[in-house]
Amino acid sequence: MKYKFAVLALMALCSCVGSQAAKQTRIETTIAFPGHSKEQIYTVLKHWFSTQLASEDMKIDTDNREGGRLTGSTKIKYPCRVNEDCAGKKSWRLGLTVQGDVQNQQIVLSVTNMRLSIPSVNTETVSHRALDRPLTEDEIDNDARPTLIKLSNDLRVAIENEPVVIEK
Repeated sequence: MKYKFAVLALMALCSCVGSQAAKQTRIETTIAFPGHSKEQIYTVLKHWFSTQLASEDMKIDTDNREGGRLTGSTKIKYPCRVNEDCAGKKSWRLGLTVQGDVQNQQIVLSVTNMRLSIPSVNTETVSHRALDRPLTEDEIDNDARPTLIKLSNDLRVAIENEPVVIEK
């Protein structure tokens, strides 16, 4: 009996160690847009939120044009690593909170609350419960960060394509 308990305890410990959730991680980048007004940058930021982060779960938490802050939470398609079998991950979602602060002709873009959401599945061959948990450090570094870098680059291009307004 002691042996069975020790084996079960060891198995439980090993399964927890492999899936340690990351501490509250914040990915942040600053993007400068010399010559663009706060209004221009904010307008493109808001459009980027509604197109690049759009989902049925999208929720704008803060929309403060005068203060230059836009915050929203969403779930986007979970990124698939290169050379990885992604067939079973089509319904996986990356939950996150994105905040954009516009000030001094730049955006400070930060992402927090990164979570993996997997819906429940019940088929003849596969069955599992729904899962919603914070990302591990490995998932943040290898899955979320590259996706968020691409999204921030898309935002940079969108604002750079805006004509510079010369104020008199």
